[in-house]
Amino acid sequence: MKVKSNIPWSITKVIGIPGFITALLAVQIYVILPPAILVFIYAAVMFICLDLVSYAEYGRGIRMKVSKRLKKYYVKYIVIGIVAGLLASLLGIGGGIVIYPMLIKMAQHETKEALKISVIVMVSTSLAGIIGHSAYGNIPYVTGIYLGIGAIIGSFLANISQDYISEKTINKWIKICLLDMCIIMLFKAFFV
Repeated sequence: MKVKSNIPWSITKVIGIPGFITALLAVQIYVILPPAILVFIYAAVMFICLDLVSYAEYGRGIRMKVSKRLKKYYVKYIVIGIVAGLLASLLGIGGGIVIYPMLIKMAQHETKEALKISVIVMVSTSLAGIIGHSAYGNIPYVTGIYLGIGAIIGSFLANISQDYISEKTINKWIKICLLDMCIIMLFKAFFV
């Protein structure tokens, strides 16, 4: 019995490959920037993502075939991958927090489809970040393992519960998390 996947793999590849390559290159920028600048960039990115997620309430995602969507938004998908890869290695955000709102705003994806794509692409950008940063000794492996275990459990639970939570609720919680991160990072940038 063949299980039908509802993940648009062709879109995921178009975003993930440039994301992987850019994430490897972004490590070179990371090592030369002072920590305060990185924290400020992180806060700015969170504010931008908050604005993009807010768009989801006003503009509904458009349903269309993957092949048609891929042709229509091909260049935008490459840009999303490049931005996600750059920010994933530069700021350590994995890319998902950037990919999700960009898919909604730039390519009119529905919330749940954008989440599925961002989770898959996040694997490639995170892997590239690990490869690049390990060369500089920037990876606290023990902490990473503990966080990874928690992330796997959280992802599993989120995947199960996603079918029972409305898009409005998902967007609301994402906006709350983004706003929290904006405030925390701005505080760290200017007062710590």
